[in-house]
Amino acid sequence: MSRLRYYQYEALDAIRGMHDQFRSTACVMPTGSGKTEVYLSLAVEESLRTLVLVHRDYLISSPVSRLAADGFANVAVEKAESRAERGGRRAQIVFASVQSIGPEARTARLRTVDPKDFGLLVIDEGHRAPSPTYRRVQNYFEAGNPKLKTLILTATPKRKDGIALGNVCESIAYEMTPAQAAIEGWIVPPRFFVRDVPELDFSKIDMRGQDLNADQVADLLTREEPLHKLCASLAEDQGPTIIFCPK
Repeated sequence: MSRLRYYQYEALDAIRGMHDQFRSTACVMPTGSGKTEVYLSLAVEESLRTLVLVHRDYLISSPVSRLAADGFANVAVEKAESRAERGGRRAQIVFASVQSIGPEARTARLRTVDPKDFGLLVIDEGHRAPSPTYRRVQNYFEAGNPKLKTLILTATPKRKDGIALGNVCESIAYEMTPAQAAIEGWIVPPRFFVRDVPELDFSKIDMRGQDLNADQVADLLTREEPLHKLCASLAEDQGPTIIFCPK
């Protein structure tokens, strides 16, 4: 792998140290700071057969392209019609869609992947790990292979439903805050802008205690027309922009 940043080396050392003591550990780093580089380096350098559990196509295509740029092509995909283990193939790094192997209805497909063939389970976007579909995969792998190590990566360890990451992870190996990353120049510092979008009518949102109903707020904020107007106004004023939204 290409040369890492100093804190990515620190994260790798910390993960290895925690894996000497615990079966599972977490790495918490902000979006854009290079969590993918960390787990790819660990998988390649340790020569561990690795299963990477993801929920979006770009979390497969991006790291696969990244590995290819370094001349590493020993990868396979378990998603939809793609089968990683077909024809006796044993790729070193397997990217698996949680939608394909996580639901209870997909148990038969999950069982076609043998946990004993893997040394490392990586859960990307790890704040999702406490959800039932992720837990089903993690439990299957950890129960089927006592030697397996689990690495959970996330930028947001706190879930809005209150389920703690500690339910699925024994330790936190490394943590970098967004403030630290911004101060050191690894990510841009956050800036806040106010936009008036008349189409966003909060008057019909129910209250839950002292707060607005979060699900109704999320539904309102992600409706296509107001969302496009909001994003367009920011892009016109500020140029290329990343916008985080409820989903």
